[in-house]
Amino acid sequence: MTKRLDLTRTCGMLYTACHIHPNVAINPAQGSRGSIMQLTGTESRRGKEPVHMKGKASSNLGPIIRPESISKMVTDRLRDAILSSQLEPGKIYSEKELANQLGVSRTPVREAIRVLLAERIVIAVPGRGVRINSFSARDLEEVFELRKTIELAVLEKIAYKMKQKEIDGNALDRPKAYLEQQRQAFIEGDYSKIILLNRLFHTSLCSIGGNARMENVLNQTLDILQISAREFVLVPDGDHVSVSERGKMVMQEHETILANLVKGNATRAKTVMIQHLDQSLASILEVYRSRNRIKP
Repeated sequence: MTKRLDLTRTCGMLYTACHIHPNVAINPAQGSRGSIMQLTGTESRRGKEPVHMKGKASSNLGPIIRPESISKMVTDRLRDAILSSQLEPGKIYSEKELANQLGVSRTPVREAIRVLLAERIVIAVPGRGVRINSFSARDLEEVFELRKTIELAVLEKIAYKMKQKEIDGNALDRPKAYLEQQRQAFIEGDYSKIILLNRLFHTSLCSIGGNARMENVLNQTLDILQISAREFVLVPDGDHVSVSERGKMVMQEHETILANLVKGNATRAKTVMIQHLDQSLASILEVYRSRNRIKP
């Protein structure tokens, strides 16, 4: 029997890291861009303040909010299946096969594939379907070049907001929480979770910066890196030495970036971010080359 991809899971997932509460525990198996496992405070399970806790009641019921389109749900579900390695790298998937697994018609699958092709997450195999993209060294260099542009601008925006008293050190609670969870995942040897929490650290900083378009582009670049990490870095051969050593440095660099933002030292924070991204790229390329899996 063909294993079905559970489309209904998509409705409960939170793909944009900026909406995750700082006290939420992350489970990489439930949404590869991060998902809510626990809500605290006054938030409801849908991430909004309960109606009975809002201000004065209004007689205006307001418009009914339409649910996400089936095409959007299929796109999100397929993207998540790719990022979590539920869909296998190298295997060719036809529209018909994906539609059967999801229990939908081929039309929303076709529309979802167009989106994923545009994001370069998958590539077309003429007459047969699509397969997950495999990225070259040059691809990764371009991704990190783009990340550097975005993330340095984000640090500038955060520093400016702090200087203008628009935000204070409490605004960094989310990235601090992800850093603490990353330390725990490192102790547990959960490398998949470390990758996810690393992603959430960076996207939460981008969220504080307040530019949704920047965050969207950053998420797309991180999708490419997450696919690459799962395909090459987390090959289940027990060889995690390079990843382990780099993981310690990553957490130290994250901590230094946050400390300098709190102090208002944007210049130092940016310098550490540059070093952080450059070293991360170098480490990934080193692992690729050591396994003879790299493309020029």
